Amino acid sequence: MSNQKRSAAPARRSAAVLTLFALAACGLDAAGAATRVPFQQQVALSCSAGYCSANFVDLPANQALDIEHVWCEVFGTATVTRGIIGADPAAPFFSIPLDVGWFRIIGTTRFYNLEVDPGMRVPLGKRLKAIIDYSGPTPGGNCSFTGFKITV
Repeated sequence: MSNQKRSAAPARRSAAVLTLFALAACGLDAAGAATRVPFQQQVALSCSAGYCSANFVDLPANQALDIEHVWCEVFGTATVTRGIIGADPAAPFFSIPLDVGWFRIIGTTRFYNLEVDPGMRVPLGKRLKAIIDYSGPTPGGNCSFTGFKITV
């Protein structure tokens, strides 16, 4: 019986440490009170040399974002080759591809709608960034997201 108690105690301690580590990695402590309010933003794409970027709000050290939906509209004669979202400055394991929701050609202009419902959190003090790679002439467009701003 004492061997079982001894072997279970380290497992419980490890689980508690991992839980606290996971909370800290998200920037939220277990005892802290946080407010969660709906938030959305739209920003223009900045494009040059084969890629476009959209830099969303810079978060202060006490704020994080829960991202529910991201979409980017890209238009021009360029061909979109890839789209991703992630945290900036980079956070580990934080890069999600944007899916092509739809694509249309009207005359010589191509219209892309890239989107994802990531259900992810941008850590405290970081910002959400979208990157879209393309080939051909420089396109235009914008990116938007909806979610919640969390303040601790």
